[in-house]
Amino acid sequence: MNFDILELLNSTLGGPLIRQASAYFGETEKSTHSALRSIEPTLLAGLMQWASTPAGAAEVFKNVTDAGVDTGIAAKLPGIFSNRGSLESLLDSGELLADKVFGSRMGGVTSAISKVSGAMPDSALALISLTAPLLFGIIKKHVMQNELNASGLGVLLRKQRGRLANSQLPDRVISAMGFGSKAELRSEEHTSELQSPI
Repeated sequence: MNFDILELLNSTLGGPLIRQASAYFGETEKSTHSALRSIEPTLLAGLMQWASTPAGAAEVFKNVTDAGVDTGIAAKLPGIFSNRGSLESLLDSGELLADKVFGSRMGGVTSAISKVSGAMPDSALALISLTAPLLFGIIKKHVMQNELNASGLGVLLRKQRGRLANSQLPDRVISAMGFGSKAELRSEEHTSELQSPI
């Protein structure tokens, strides 16, 4: 069975959580939904870009398998909005993870997400910070269950290219990440040439 990271993100960040997030961050459900559907492939694309070289894959593996990454985060998210302390802690750690993924492009990516979704910049950053720990947790769980090493993780991420190309990734966000077009996301050669922004 193929491991579809975007499908798992999409199913976890569904209707009930969108309603909770929109109320908490003061956004409409429409803008929250739009932001999350852009954030999911954007974070995955950033992680793939980072892991596109052997050295990068080793760094991604190190960060994904870090003890601080929670493989059970998906099950905890529905109840996290009722605990402000836990949510703020998650957002803080998520922002650090996202910053590792995007590096110097973090501000541009956040701004692009805000503009395409209609969400306020602070909300866009918060939603990125909410999604990053989920992405890392989903991948860590798969890595552990299948006993993957850094090379195996790199292969896993490369297999997501087709799904990424068919995702709701706006051109403005693609440009903010340093790609010229969505087609380049499918090109391993181009992605390998892009240096990690870290």
